Amino acid sequence: MPIAEANSCSVKTVYIAPQFASIT
Repeated sequence: MPIAEANSCSVKTVYIAPQFASIT
């Protein structure tokens, strides 16, 4: 469970980071 959660968080961060940078 912890691995899946960490993986999801990592993917979300990588997916949100570019979007936020694009908006900024």
